[in-house]
Amino acid sequence: MSRRRGAFPPQLLTGVHLCVAFLLEVAMVAAFCVWGFKFAAPWNYVVGIGVPAAVVVLWSFISGAPCDAQDSVAVIPPVSLLIFLLAAVALAAAELVAPAIVLAVVGAANAGLGLYLQSVLKVRS
Repeated sequence: MSRRRGAFPPQLLTGVHLCVAFLLEVAMVAAFCVWGFKFAAPWNYVVGIGVPAAVVVLWSFISGAPCDAQDSVAVIPPVSLLIFLLAAVALAAAELVAPAIVLAVVGAANAGLGLYLQSVLKVRS
């Protein structure tokens, strides 16, 4: 007799989602840095450091990193997708189109996986 297996264990999907989410967050900050430093001097320092810092602060409030509130959980994947798409637009504005497309596609796939994990498996992303 053979045992029937599911597509993927929930732990594997959750681990993949969290690893990709972390890499996307690092890429998002780097994208805003690259975009900001493309400005003319002296604004390149202001935008290249200020915008990523503001995004990190905004991200910490949106993602609910320090707390485990269940009220804002449904908001996280759509808002994270919006911020990742803004980072992709920033990369495209910095004339880095291929990395912008990769960031947008991977961000959309990860947001979709996060929604799937929240709705079907009831896992906090």
